Amino acid sequence: MIYPYHCDECGLEQDIVKPVSECSNPEKCKDCDSLLRRVYTAPLLYGTSVYEANHNPALGQTFTSKRQEQYYKDKHNLIEVGNESTKVMKRDIESERRKRLDSGYDDIV
Repeated sequence: MIYPYHCDECGLEQDIVKPVSECSNPEKCKDCDSLLRRVYTAPLLYGTSVYEANHNPALGQTFTSKRQEQYYKDKHNLIEVGNESTKVMKRDIESERRKRLDSGYDDIV
């Protein structure tokens, strides 16, 4: 699990990864060596397990399903680049090729 901590002495905030069985063990600040105070937040668990959550760092969001992610993208008018359908790409390339063949490649110098 990831546990957020805050140092009251120097103001450092850090996340510490440790097993649930050790969650009550005290931690020391890596900068000033004083005891850290654990910050309690709502758990960020989605779905039935942690592994079902899909975090998209580009959007800064965590989604529980592809449908939810697509809804977010549609709502904010976002387009995912690089995942175009190969059929669409092939159709566009073939269309461009036919135009150039029909024009006799006049547009190329």
